[in-house]
Amino acid sequence: MLSCIFKPHGLLFNPFWHPLECYADPQPIVRVCAADALSECLAILMERQRRSMTAPLCTLFAHMMEGLEYTASDAGPQPRGDSAAFAAISAVRAHGSLLVASEILRHSGNFILPRFDELCVAVLKFAEHPLVLIRLEVLRLVPRLAKRCPEIYGRRYLQPSLEFLIASIAGTKASPSAKSRIDARPTAFTSIGQLALAMSDEKAGGGDIMVPSVRILSNPCPLDEEVGEDFDYHTVELKDESDFQESLGDIFHLISDNLKRGGNVNKSGAVISRCDVLGCFANFVEALGVHAAPYVMGIVEDMFDSGLSEDLIECLHSVARSVPSAQLGIERRLFEEISFCLAGTTTIDLFSTKRSHGRPALLPVDPELSSVISSVNSSSSLANQHLQQP
Repeated sequence: MLSCIFKPHGLLFNPFWHPLECYADPQPIVRVCAADALSECLAILMERQRRSMTAPLCTLFAHMMEGLEYTASDAGPQPRGDSAAFAAISAVRAHGSLLVASEILRHSGNFILPRFDELCVAVLKFAEHPLVLIRLEVLRLVPRLAKRCPEIYGRRYLQPSLEFLIASIAGTKASPSAKSRIDARPTAFTSIGQLALAMSDEKAGGGDIMVPSVRILSNPCPLDEEVGEDFDYHTVELKDESDFQESLGDIFHLISDNLKRGGNVNKSGAVISRCDVLGCFANFVEALGVHAAPYVMGIVEDMFDSGLSEDLIECLHSVARSVPSAQLGIERRLFEEISFCLAGTTTIDLFSTKRSHGRPALLPVDPELSSVISSVNSSSSLANQHLQQP
């Protein structure tokens, strides 16, 4: 595998990227495994000889950009009717290059900063790609790009990125073929939460995502007209609301709607919690802080539609830490749900039996419920402290 990725050039194991072999393989699993191998090699080399890695990284970056910008002219003259074959080759090279871009972001340190705009433009142009496998890698790259340089990313690329992520969840993007079994929505949910955290990371240059920031928009250059010296290639604007504030209602609506669906159902008929949606909600609330307070309790109620689970408990803990004003309400609702489970009834069933002056039958406690109850022991002490306060 190493012989496919690196070849000797000067010092031993000095990486020198040569034409895409593993990354042009028609099998996606081979390309993913090649990316994993590249990741391990770059981690070792950057730790041992960081100062001598600039030239190899430049070569690696150049070949990666060639894969992202691969066009029909690069493939030479094509026979008639081979447009589908070229599209397949182009998609393979683009997918492999996107995998390489992810590893460069992860391991190259400050090497990527002078090339950050070039990489963002090249990656985001695949947001409209008809192949779901390509869009899936773009979804994963969006929060990683934002985390690397949140200030620049917020000014130029945050708005189209949020539109892409929301559209991927809502299903307004190009839908996969009938034969495709890839669902990009879980990855899109995860990326929204990670993107919010990346943009709110003050150590990396981010800040309050609800505060409007300056946007720098690119003006397309007209092809059929001469451009004078006074042509403005960029437009600078400052809106009244931030990009996240404009999309706040849409994001919380998508989270609530997917939680109300109750997730998937396994063979035994038990509901499987949508951990991707719960994780998105927890990360998004953490990034918003007190700004999420008006939305928290309504969505917390929707979270219980998928049943108790360890993912649900962890999400509730995170939300309670991020929004202290909602902690007491979350703890009371959680203990209420546990009481319903121990009584062997749901909220609606319990109310209906009360109306008929009946008594709910006690059912055997699910063994899995014991682990859920033990996970909220830490919450009980906090709840008692609140209840004992005057």
